Amino acid sequence: MCGFELLSRLHTPVRQSDCTNPNPGGTYMATASNVDISSDEMNTHVRNVWIGIAVGAAVGIGIALSKRRRTTRWDSAKDLAHRVAGSSGEFAEATRAIVERVGRIYEESRRVVDDAAALWSQGRKLAGR
Repeated sequence: MCGFELLSRLHTPVRQSDCTNPNPGGTYMATASNVDISSDEMNTHVRNVWIGIAVGAAVGIGIALSKRRRTTRWDSAKDLAHRVAGSSGEFAEATRAIVERVGRIYEESRRVVDDAAALWSQGRKLAGR
């Protein structure tokens, strides 16, 4: 297999003298020292591989983001209506409590005004005597 192994982009066969795999059954790594290419060509190849990986990841992320569901204003309004309808019991209880408090405040205010009017009329009677 070693004599026919090709470097992915350059298609440069591995030298026959380097076909002894120090790790039998394992992987054989092509490097600039055991392939008929220079170190600069190998660095260029490695850089191109990383650029390809980055471009592929960017395309994948772009596709994933374009496929997600966007919410429209109508969807937002429906969601709000569902949330309000789901908590309408709590909303009704809170409104009832507020109305009862306002009613009590009104009754107390009316009593205070009646007492103030009675005191005013008593004061006028006392001052008129």
